[in-house]
Parts: sequence; structure tokens; C-alpha cells
Amino acid sequence: MKLIEEKLSSWVDDLASLLPNIVLAILVVIIAFFISKSVRKYTKNIGSKISSNKAVVNLISTVAYIMIILIGLLIALNIVNLGKAATSMLAGAGIIGIALGFAFQDIAANFISGVMLSIQRPFKIGDIIKSKDIFGKVIEISIRSTEIDNLQGIRIEIPNKEILLNPLRNYSKTMGRRVDLKLGVAYNSDLEKVEKLTTETIESMSEIDNDKKVTFNYTEFADSSINLNVSFWVDKNEELDFLDVKSRVIKEIKSAFDKNNIEIPFPIRTLVNKK
Repeated sequence: MKLIEEKLSSWVDDLASLLPNIVLAILVVIIAFFISKSVRKYTKNIGSKISSNKAVVNLISTVAYIMIILIGLLIALNIVNLGKAATSMLAGAGIIGIALGFAFQDIAANFISGVMLSIQRPFKIGDIIKSKDIFGKVIEISIRSTEIDNLQGIRIEIPNKEILLNPLRNYSKTMGRRVDLKLGVAYNSDLEKVEKLTTETIESMSEIDNDKKVTFNYTEFADSSINLNVSFWVDKNEELDFLDVKSRVIKEIKSAFDKNNIEIPFPIRTLVNKK
């Protein structure tokens, strides 16, 4: 009985000696909590000015919030002489973190890529982009992936890592787009007339950017035609508008050629039946 009393008395004395440190540790945790709330609010305000992606802003602010609280807890544990326990916990968390990093490295890479895209903002929702062989309109941007509707109306989800690591074309950032057409005319055509007629037909269309010159070049003597390239700029960013203008230009050139008896030949094949 006396041994138990001595043990209890020892615990009471230890608690009394640690009481100031415990109170100080509790105050540190409380202060860390209020500081973390202020840091989270400040981080959200700054992040919203840098990035329009709310998910990224919320994530960064939450990470900052948790980090401040963890720092406060570590300081509090050291105050009450539990620093070794805190070190052991951190070591264990580090080992677990490394294991999880290897297991979820693709997810982590896509997440980091999503953060980078949100900061750099190479495109936004509604832009027409091309990443590798995928072409279409951006519908949604998330932390992990970017969703695109291609010209066939198919929704495609691209991992953000693929977008960040590969060449990206953003057609919506330019003020227009160049169209290249290839066609051929018959060998008996007046080439000067063909050039003048083609150029004037294109320049007469309202969708064409006349501040940029129409370029016209004959390229080769083909089997049944003299081939040429003609290039012009369309003052449109949307892909559907671009295709519509290109289609109308082809129709107008064909109509102009027909009116001026300029032939667009087609290949002729002669089949010989040998008996």
C-alpha cells in the first residue's frame, strides 16, 4: 500500500512540475490553430488572384493550414519533452510517404502537373487546343486531368501529365489561323489568269483577314495537272468556323473556275485488256 502511495505521489509531483509546460504547449497549439486559419484565408486570397482553378487554390490553402498545425503540435510535444516520440512519428510518416509515392506516382505526377497548368494557364475552358493527336475544345480542367470535346463530339479525358510533357497548340490564343489549300489546273490553263482569279476570289470573302497577304505558288508538274498551293488567313478562332470558311472558299474557287473555263482535271487511267 505504501508503495502505491509513493508511486502516486511521484506522479503528482511530476505532473505538477510539468504543468507549466503543459499549459504552454496547449497555448502553442491554440496559437498555431488561429495562425493556420489566417494563413489559409490569406493563401486563398492570393491563390485566387494567381489561378482561376478553385480546386487548386483550396488544396494549397488546406496544405498550408495543416502544415502550420503540424508545426505547432511538434513544438508543443518538444515543450513537454516528447520530442523523441515526435521524431519517431515523423520517421514513420516519411517511410509511409515514400511507399505511397511509389505506389501512386502517376497520380502524384498528374496532380503536380495540374497545379503547374493552373499556375501557367496555357489554356482555359472554351479554348481550342491540340495535345499530341487529340484536338478539340476544352470543357473542364481539374487537378488530375483535362476534358476535351473533339470534332466528332466525343468527350476525351487527358491526364495533365501528358499535356504538360508534350507540345501543346492553343489555336484560341492567336488572332487568326492560316489555311493552306492544294489544287491543280489543266496544262492548257492561263496560269497568270488562274493566279489572279484565285487570289481575287479569296480576298473578296468577308471572313478573310486582308491585312495578311494571300500567298500563291505553283509547286509541280503532276501527271494530269499543274499543282499549286494557296494560303490565306481566316479571322476566326473556333474550329467549326474555320472549317466552314475553308469549305466556302473551296466552293467559291470552283465556281470562279467554272465561269472562266478553267479546268480542274482528275487523274485518267487507261486499262488495256491483253488477251
